[in-house]
Amino acid sequence: MDKLTGSKVSFMLEYPELGRLDNLDVYTDEIPDVRSSCSNLNGLCSTFCFPTPNGRTCGCQDNVKLQSDQLTCEGAIVCPLSLGNAVLSSSCSRRAGDSCTFSCSDGYIPTTSERLMCTSDGTWNLDTDTLCTPIKCPLDVTNGHVSSSCRGMIGENCDVSCGDDASMNIAHIICLSSGAWDKDPAVICRLHHESEKSLSYHEIGLCVLCVIVFTVVIATSVTCWYSRKGNAKKND
Repeated sequence: MDKLTGSKVSFMLEYPELGRLDNLDVYTDEIPDVRSSCSNLNGLCSTFCFPTPNGRTCGCQDNVKLQSDQLTCEGAIVCPLSLGNAVLSSSCSRRAGDSCTFSCSDGYIPTTSERLMCTSDGTWNLDTDTLCTPIKCPLDVTNGHVSSSCRGMIGENCDVSCGDDASMNIAHIICLSSGAWDKDPAVICRLHHESEKSLSYHEIGLCVLCVIVFTVVIATSVTCWYSRKGNAKKND
């Protein structure tokens, strides 16, 4: 097409000449830059990364198949993506020599602060099955114990039993997502002598109140008696 007139231009030869403009594609500014899809860690592709308008596509050398993860070519040395209850950071390429951070799935906490290192044989330097451990509530209850079937898992409702020398204040406790029980384990079971102390203090309080009331009554009676006696003398 002639850029000045817009008329179609016929090639002099049946095939376009080397270096001659064959066609021209025009794109609007609204289309995102597809190059960004492969600019970060090669798009996580093990070998070739081909940007597309909707993202990127990974590719391999001739006669080499792309594995089911659509990222890794057969024979490429990369460390596994699956880490059990751990999740790799999005910036990790999993290539040999790559140092990566990880986070734990909901309900789990990390067991180490070390970074994962992808070794030259395509394995991680740490045991990925033990990177994260479930959040659990402690199974210890002061002066008592939880039922043997209780595992202390988040959301679990457990029965509580108290020792022979203690009385029960709370029969059931629930494990919260923070790894703590919804009730203070220290007050679930109370020793009998502690209850007796509380009762004795209560009785002492009542006795003190009785003494105060009795004293007030006696004082009032004495005052009235003196008052009457004084009035009697005046009348005489």
